[in-house]
Amino acid sequence: MKKLLVILLAVVLVVAGVITGCEGEEPTAPTSVKLGTTLPQGGMFAGFGQQGFGMQKAVDDWNAENGGMYL
Repeated sequence: MKKLLVILLAVVLVVAGVITGCEGEEPTAPTSVKLGTTLPQGGMFAGFGQQGFGMQKAVDDWNAENGGMYL
C-alpha cells in the first residue's frame, strides 16, 4: 500500500511539473508603474466626482514629467 502511494505521489508531482512548465523562462519584473486614481462615476457620490478633472490633470502631468513611478 505504501509503495502504491509513493508511486502515485511521484506521478502526480511529475505531471504537476510538466503542466506548470518548470523549465520556462523566468518572468521579468515591470520597469514602471503608472500613477492613477479612482473616483465615483455613478450612484449617490457621483456629484462629488467633479474634482476628477483636476486629479486626472495632476496624474497626467506626473506621468508625463516622470515617465511613471520606477520600482
